[in-house]
Amino acid sequence: MNESYKVPFYILGYLIRQGPLHGYQLKANIEREASDFAKIKLPNLYYHLASMREKGLIEAEREKQGNRPEKDMYSVTAEGKAQYEELLRRCLAEPGYWDFPIDGALFFSKDLSPEEIQQGLLVARSRADAALKSLAAHRVEVLAEVPASFSEIASLILSHHERHYAAELAWLREAIEVISARKG
Repeated sequence: MNESYKVPFYILGYLIRQGPLHGYQLKANIEREASDFAKIKLPNLYYHLASMREKGLIEAEREKQGNRPEKDMYSVTAEGKAQYEELLRRCLAEPGYWDFPIDGALFFSKDLSPEEIQQGLLVARSRADAALKSLAAHRVEVLAEVPASFSEIASLILSHHERHYAAELAWLREAIEVISARKG
């Protein structure tokens, strides 16, 4: 997904799905429910909220609960709903491009020792393996929490990422073997 509209897309989607939320609720929901696949940099969430408010995509109403400080409760405008629908369709049509920095390192690998390359590949394999295990554990949590009507879609999303990690692990094993052979 194009970085220029990823955060606004998720903000609009959550506000449409869950109704008015304040920034912290929005951030917590995205981290809890979409972090396996969205890869959103949440420190800039408030920047996007302010920008989207200026563009008329969302509006904010000050709310006070008990002795707590006032918070802005964000909701989607009609213009925001139209923008969300456009972004939703764009996501379905956008080609998925994968960016693999490791390929650049291999391209210039003559500038590193085979031992250094192998060590980097081993670290990458360890990270991919940990991510796959984490995803499998998260699958159990997610499927226990989502409504039954959404479990099939949630399972598809998780399966998509599990398959990519499994393919990456297979490729890393192959790359480690090739580099190990070059060492010997």
